[in-house]
Amino acid sequence: MNVQQLLIAQCLEILNNKNFVPDFIFIDINFKAMDGIECLKAIKKIAHLQHTPLIIYSDPTYLNSMNKIKSLKIAAFLTKPIEVTILSKKLAKIFKEKT
Repeated sequence: MNVQQLLIAQCLEILNNKNFVPDFIFIDINFKAMDGIECLKAIKKIAHLQHTPLIIYSDPTYLNSMNKIKSLKIAAFLTKPIEVTILSKKLAKIFKEKT
């Protein structure tokens, strides 16, 4: 698996490239440059990413926004902080379900 980190400034431009089809998108929705939920909505509008699992990683305060997030059909919502071993297990489960 090839992992690539994208900064928010370049994120939507790269994701709109039809040649860029990630296995999953792992995103922290708690950032200042753009509202995280609006970013998720923008990603969901990109046709070639419709079946790409979205994995949300954020602080528990975003749990209050779960109704908005659920409508986006995300694969998982992981709350900070999380141990690496737990994160690995949860991601492995998501990838197993995808295949």
